[in-house]
Amino acid sequence: MEKKKKLRKFLYEDEISLLLESASKTLYPIRDKAIILLTYNHAYRATELCNLKWDYIDLHRNKISVIRQKGGKNFTHTLSNLEKELLLSLKNTYTIDSPYVFLTKYNRPFERHGLKMLMRRLLKRCDVDTHVHMHMLRHAKGVFLREKGVRMEDIRDYLGHKHLTSTEIYTEMASNPVFNTINEGSIFA
Repeated sequence: MEKKKKLRKFLYEDEISLLLESASKTLYPIRDKAIILLTYNHAYRATELCNLKWDYIDLHRNKISVIRQKGGKNFTHTLSNLEKELLLSLKNTYTIDSPYVFLTKYNRPFERHGLKMLMRRLLKRCDVDTHVHMHMLRHAKGVFLREKGVRMEDIRDYLGHKHLTSTEIYTEMASNPVFNTINEGSIFA
């Protein structure tokens, strides 16, 4: 009996860059780039991103309230300049006043299935050698933080985990030299 190949659980930075490049060539480049960047930078779960509302974002102070699911801890993160720029542009492109940040072409809030379909469309344009899903962006952030030497307790809080054991998966991935993802001077730092 042949063993199944163990799939990676996160994306490398160059793969995330490919997704961003692919997103810039869609019908909704601002929205799609913001989805990828915010999902990664703030380690959103798909449902958390779908539930993101403008009320959670303070563009004057460059802050975003990350409201966690699964009983996790909520946290306030800092927005990067690129995130702020994308969010301002996105807000200006909408023709309706919606409390939700990410809308479909039908002006309805995104749902998990819609994010899955978006990821599939973006991947068709990329040459990524793994089965990719949105949650891999969240895992990538955890791996990146661990490789940077961030304490596990701080990663737990950043990701909104209740228990440290949920965060330990990132220690295992980050300690494997095959999974070295840090690229100094990147837009993801």
